[in-house]
Amino acid sequence: TSVNAESGGNISSDGGAPITQRGVCWSIDENPTTTNNKTSDGSGTGNYVSILDNMQPNTKYYVRAYATNKVGTSYGNQVSFTTLELASLTTLDATKITSVNAESGGNISSDGGAPITQRGVCWSIDENPTTTNNKTSDGSGTGNYISILDNLQPNTTYYLRAYATNKVGTSYGNQVSFTTLPKLVSTNNCNSINGFNLFVEQATPNGSQAWYIDAGYINNGLKVTSCFGGYVEFSMNLSSITKMRFWAKGSSPKVTVDGTLINTTMIQGAINTWMQLETQSIASGAHTIRIDFPRIPVYSTMYVDEIEFYEY
Repeated sequence: TSVNAESGGNISSDGGAPITQRGVCWSIDENPTTTNNKTSDGSGTGNYVSILDNMQPNTKYYVRAYATNKVGTSYGNQVSFTTLELASLTTLDATKITSVNAESGGNISSDGGAPITQRGVCWSIDENPTTTNNKTSDGSGTGNYISILDNLQPNTTYYLRAYATNKVGTSYGNQVSFTTLPKLVSTNNCNSINGFNLFVEQATPNGSQAWYIDAGYINNGLKVTSCFGGYVEFSMNLSSITKMRFWAKGSSPKVTVDGTLINTTMIQGAINTWMQLETQSIASGAHTIRIDFPRIPVYSTMYVDEIEFYEY
């Protein structure tokens, strides 16, 4: 193991005088003697077993059996071994965070010399979580693995560590933290145009462009092509103060609530590609909400997807 091992010897001849002491001796240097660490395992000839303890993890030791009679002490052939150690691993950052779940995992770079029998992540609202807290079980072996954390509480900070178990014990990766989203109160996956008031700033003389359903950020979403701008408008009755999040692509959209422009912050992605925006707080009550792509003098393709409202 990381701190002990088993060896022993076989005394085939006592040299004509009784064996009064026998055992093994060991050291981190070659050709150990009884002046180094040793066991005392009785007397007489034949086989015997010796237990070596108080060793250091991941350390190479040299071992020899010994036998003492009145003539002196003789030694057997030298053997060597390396003690085991705990596994080495890192924790993956939390991603795909929602109100109630998240994704993480680990990367086990070394098994410490013994097979990994269990691995996963553990988490808690307190720092330095262990496997006595919430945990996943994600197979065995070294390398990368993915863990799904569930049954989380909204708007809560969690601490997370990957873990790996071999016969030496359980080791942990670095600690990471994340905060779940607030409670999700409403979502629209934008996989239908029903319920939306849709407008397009036409870019061609025949004015044939319209919003339609096409591949969105996750599955399907709202899309319009070859236009100068447009908006997606809908009604919403909120029972509490919320913030709206949505994914968009194209020019930078603005958001109005009942005709009043409100602030938005980009929280993921980048301009001119998919980006997730979050609005300032929206009061409870019935509202008309518009995601507006202001008119620009070039042809554009615009998308809206995954409109969500979170309680704050």
